[in-house]
Amino acid sequence: MSKTSLSIVVPAYNESAGVAHTVPALQTTLDQLEQTYAVDLIFVNDGSKDDTEALLQAATADDPRMQIVTHPQNKGLGAAIKTGFAHSSGDI
Repeated sequence: MSKTSLSIVVPAYNESAGVAHTVPALQTTLDQLEQTYAVDLIFVNDGSKDDTEALLQAATADDPRMQIVTHPQNKGLGAAIKTGFAHSSGDI
């Protein structure tokens, strides 16, 4: 029996200060969720003007469960969530 797949969307705008803490914490959470679900996580960099995108790329490079989608300019939280859903593959 295959596991139900779960996609998690994380919008980000100018979050460079938090990436170093957030990505490892989310990797730990994904490790725990994998006991029950097939999981993936989509970061949506919503046109950040700081180093958010580069830091996310570096922090997630070795984790195939995580992907990054970038808006060239800030579109707002709702649009970031919608973009994340459009790139998700999970049942949930």
